[in-house]
Amino acid sequence: MLEFLRNDEAALIQSNIAQELHEIELLFLARRIPFSLQGEEGKTQLVIPGSYVAFAQAELQAYIEENQDWPPPAPAETSPAFQFSSLHLLVMLFLTFFHRQTQLYRPSFSWQEQGAFVAEKVISGEYARLITALTLHVDDAHLLSNFFGLLLFAAGVNQFVGPGISLLLILLSAGLGNWSNALFYQINHNSIGASTAVFAALGLAGTFRVKSYWQQKYERRKLFVPLVASLGVFALLGTSPQTDVMAHFFGFFSGVLLGLCSLPLVDKSFLQSKFLQGTAFSLFAAVIFAAWQVQIHLLS
Repeated sequence: MLEFLRNDEAALIQSNIAQELHEIELLFLARRIPFSLQGEEGKTQLVIPGSYVAFAQAELQAYIEENQDWPPPAPAETSPAFQFSSLHLLVMLFLTFFHRQTQLYRPSFSWQEQGAFVAEKVISGEYARLITALTLHVDDAHLLSNFFGLLLFAAGVNQFVGPGISLLLILLSAGLGNWSNALFYQINHNSIGASTAVFAALGLAGTFRVKSYWQQKYERRKLFVPLVASLGVFALLGTSPQTDVMAHFFGFFSGVLLGLCSLPLVDKSFLQSKFLQGTAFSLFAAVIFAAWQVQIHLLS
């Protein structure tokens, strides 16, 4: 423990921790404060001349205040960047199965025509297309790229809110992204594919990661690193001229927006409830099923 003893002629500084006293010696040397060393009852003491006592005391107080939280605590253990879920894999496998069915039954029913994103039809009221378009793909290569992208980025959302809620948030973000895309184009723009959902998942994962940085005092200066990294991934994967860049853009920022709104939920203990996760997954499935029911019934 550090002790500062003062009288009119000099001041004594003593401590029973040798390292602490050594650091004060270095401080006084750096600030050109003269001192001498003397020993008393097994303790080493620093003796400061009276004319320097006030200056030494001020410097010592400033040093103590600056270093009161040093060394910083070890960073808390963080969860892995991705937490894969069998439920996500099941959804991806169902999406693959559905893709095969759309190929087989194309002669009798045009899934693409009935479920594709068509900007003017969405604007005119066919809102179910915002969802049905996410489940359709041009070919196997198109499906495969979205399969792995969605599986990866959904795992980044899953670790914060669980498998069922992550799927529901991704679907809502992708739907919002498609709606924004419809407002942007208004007419003469058609598309299909889950890539809007892929980038919505990327936006959600990057936003949720911000909270884990905020919860650690010494990591707050890196607060926006996850979002900047997500933007970098978006720029790398989502801006190819052969893709629907604006759908990717709106999907990503819809994910960020919904992620910000959902931040208070992140890491809450009630999210571990299997009932809650099951309910969220049921809503996810029901929205997709209902959207297709609406589009199919438009034919009758």
